[in-house]
Amino acid sequence: MISPRLVGVLGLLCSIGPASIDLYLPAFAAIAAEFGLPPAAIHRTLGCYMLAYACILPLHGGLADSYGRRPVILVALGLYLAASLWCAGASDFDSLLLGRMLQGAAAGACSVVAPAMLQDCRANDASASTSAQRAMSALILMLNLSPALAPVMGGYLTESLGWRANFVALASIAILALALCRRHLPETLPAAARHPFNIRLLLRNYAGLASQRRIMTLCLAGAWPVAGQGLIIGSAPDLLLHVLRWQTTDFGYLFMPMVAGAMVGALVAGRVGQQSVVLLAYGCMACGATALTVTGGDAPLTIILPLAAYVCGLAMATPPITLRLLACAPHHCGTAASLSGVIQLLLFALASGWLAPLLGTRPIWLGMALLTCSAMSALAWRVSDPNREARGE
Repeated sequence: MISPRLVGVLGLLCSIGPASIDLYLPAFAAIAAEFGLPPAAIHRTLGCYMLAYACILPLHGGLADSYGRRPVILVALGLYLAASLWCAGASDFDSLLLGRMLQGAAAGACSVVAPAMLQDCRANDASASTSAQRAMSALILMLNLSPALAPVMGGYLTESLGWRANFVALASIAILALALCRRHLPETLPAAARHPFNIRLLLRNYAGLASQRRIMTLCLAGAWPVAGQGLIIGSAPDLLLHVLRWQTTDFGYLFMPMVAGAMVGALVAGRVGQQSVVLLAYGCMACGATALTVTGGDAPLTIILPLAAYVCGLAMATPPITLRLLACAPHHCGTAASLSGVIQLLLFALASGWLAPLLGTRPIWLGMALLTCSAMSALAWRVSDPNREARGE
């Protein structure tokens, strides 16, 4: 049985990555003003964070499979704490960029090791299969609290104390996580199940996992809906300012329903069986995308509700897809989680950075793109079904 305390600690760890983005977004203008830079230049701090996050992510999985989950988390949190304090005290923009890169390099460990620990508990206890899915749903639920709370908190901190207080807040989160992990986080990977760390062996493991069709299809099943989320986030400014013709202060009206949808999806995923929740998930994503395509986003609710439905389906689909993926690589689940994370980040970056600008002012096209993402994910999930060949499909 997976304890609620463990789920709470892992949920906090999973929230560090998105909080590192959402909490400091309201500080962009203040940072630009202090360093005398155009506001567009501050986006490099986000780009450097995501670049380091993606590049180091594969290493975290290999380290966690070699040295255990707990040491990797503790070291990563220590590095994240130091990087956050570095950002808070940055004397110039280049120092801030370096600090953001170090934050990204450390934060990736949390997103990789947390689901791997759930799989460890599931593998060590056959009765923990159902509780693992519920625990994964709880992680998704906690993960989706960040977009709702962090920007609000960041705005108040910036307004009252200045932008450096945002990074002090991130350092405080790291201190809390370190204290909780040292006291309550067990080591879930037995020493007998670990592998010696070797770069060549690590690359061979990644190549071996990537060569397995079922693992790659599951990675794509999880990545396509995330690409859709990237389309939504990248299109949000155009949807808000040019389609809905709202103000920049109205982003909450667009994002809060999506956060609520994600929380509902995570709750449903923890209470419904795997096959049923997958059908519900793809149904929600398809209905949301279809509604946006059919209505063309001619009124605020015809944009907001379909996007919330899509995100709800994404939150429902993530736990069963992740657990099926990790079950395919029980001896390398940290590596498998890293591989999946890299693919998700690459598709997210492509969707949000290059495709979204082409779709943001055209809700019909955005709906068609989201429908494509959900269909590709559903196809990959079906292909990955281990009983498919036995049924002669």
